Amino acid sequence: LSTLIAASALLAGCADDPAPQAVDDSVTAVPAVEQAATLPAADATAAFSAFVEDFLAARERNERSDFSRDHFEGELQQTRTDLARLRAIDSSALSFDDRLDWTFAQSILRGREIWQEQVQNWRYDPRVYLRFRDLGMTVQGPGEPADKVDELLAILAVLPAQFRSGRANLE
Repeated sequence: LSTLIAASALLAGCADDPAPQAVDDSVTAVPAVEQAATLPAADATAAFSAFVEDFLAARERNERSDFSRDHFEGELQQTRTDLARLRAIDSSALSFDDRLDWTFAQSILRGREIWQEQVQNWRYDPRVYLRFRDLGMTVQGPGEPADKVDELLAILAVLPAQFRSGRANLE
């Protein structure tokens, strides 16, 4: 979203009309069934700002998982919850830039929902369970080695559970 926000600001600054009034409805339109529980227009901007803050904060959380079936089912449920929360925001009441971000966020979440529900690569791709990048990034990252010990131990502590989940989940 931050990339899209920056790109939107750049495009808005370069446009002949500094305040575009319309976005193609086929891009931002949400089917009537999904709009049934939308928020009032007056609350749309505040609700969207809160959504974006939560959406970006979720990416920054450094949560370690055991990659169990329950973990992946929980991820799908969270994606659906986020998508419903986003779709409850009346995008037509948002500014042009926020509508672009709303559309971008919806496409990310919808793609994630499809991936988690239909592709389910955790069932057949062993690379899902081989998350050694965190080790390398922590070891090679800035800082003193002594300051990295707790982070490395946390990463190492979850590896056996991830491997067991891989054995149980891979078909």
